[in-house]
Amino acid sequence: MFRPILLAALAPAAYLLLCACVGALAAYPLALALHGAVPLHVVIGRLSQGLLFVGIPPVMRGLGLRWADFGFPARPGLFLKQVAVGFGLGLAMLGLHAVALVLLDIRVPNPAKIATAAQIQQAALNALLTACAVALAEEPLFRGFFLGALNKAVPKLAAIAICGFYFALLHFLKTGIRPEFADIHWYTGLPVALDAFVQLPGRIQPDSFLALFIAGILLALLRLSGRDRLGYCIGLHAGWVFVIKFARALTKGNPNAELGFLVGGYDGVIGYLAAAWMAVLILGLGWWNRRAAF
Repeated sequence: MFRPILLAALAPAAYLLLCACVGALAAYPLALALHGAVPLHVVIGRLSQGLLFVGIPPVMRGLGLRWADFGFPARPGLFLKQVAVGFGLGLAMLGLHAVALVLLDIRVPNPAKIATAAQIQQAALNALLTACAVALAEEPLFRGFFLGALNKAVPKLAAIAICGFYFALLHFLKTGIRPEFADIHWYTGLPVALDAFVQLPGRIQPDSFLALFIAGILLALLRLSGRDRLGYCIGLHAGWVFVIKFARALTKGNPNAELGFLVGGYDGVIGYLAAAWMAVLILGLGWWNRRAAF
């Protein structure tokens, strides 16, 4: 039993590394065509992210997966309903957390960003667009593809834990190498991409990582709580991201807050307090599922 779990735990890392290396090599001609208008590390990041999705169909065929394993509802109307319900729940869940941060004086209103209604509306629009983009990209990849594949290979709890681990880990996968355009060669992208993996242990912030890991666990439990529930995950994730982006736009961190340790340096919103709140929500989801079973 241990060997399949170990292989399943290492497989996503190998897939990510492969996509990063191919993206690093493919970035060279594109970087030349852009003539430095977009930094090389950004080009590599976008190409690598794209390759993660391009590689899904062949991997699915190799693993014997079907699109039904992703958890998309068969009817578009049901999918949109799930997204809407999930988004509302996400707003409520992390909205309460954001309000708590203000009440605890961990974050304070930023007068420069809330001077006019137009500023607030623009902040809300930007947050909504970012939330939709992030959720529509990450949920099909993590709770759809990765979790669907893992759930067929290992026990459910192991699949949930592995998926949550990589979900949290990828938020810290960033390179610190910024080569000048004049110094770019065909092989330059490889050390740029590999630096993100080599330096990853030092870039992880334990408090923010814990919050992201538990959030990933919650999303995975929701996804596997019934058939075809990926829409709920997309909506919930979008709601969370909206609150984080909106809160960061309208408030700022208070460096003198006595309880400042409850949030991490990743975004100044999530941390130990968010992790505890997510853990409570997981218990609530478990209670609801048991109640619904009777």
